[in-house]
Amino acid sequence: MSNDVKALKINGVAPSEQTVANGSCKIQRPFMFLTKGDPTNAVKDFVDWVLGPEGQAIIKEEKVVPAIVNGVLNTKIYFFKFEKIN
Repeated sequence: MSNDVKALKINGVAPSEQTVANGSCKIQRPFMFLTKGDPTNAVKDFVDWVLGPEGQAIIKEEKVVPAIVNGVLNTKIYFFKFEKIN
């Protein structure tokens, strides 16, 4: 949070990196990548970069709870396979 934004407690739980990571903060969204099938090539490189130290540092700088907290993946990452339906 920045100084101009005040976080509200929900059911006595304030949003923080720790409460999001342990699930006690109930208002949160999953970190999602939508791809056509399993990521490959440049897409896989990008996903790996986002989940790596440099990408996670940028996410944290932007005051977003990182996908990885204390070396543990903090969210589900979804890869959807879209298929043409006739």
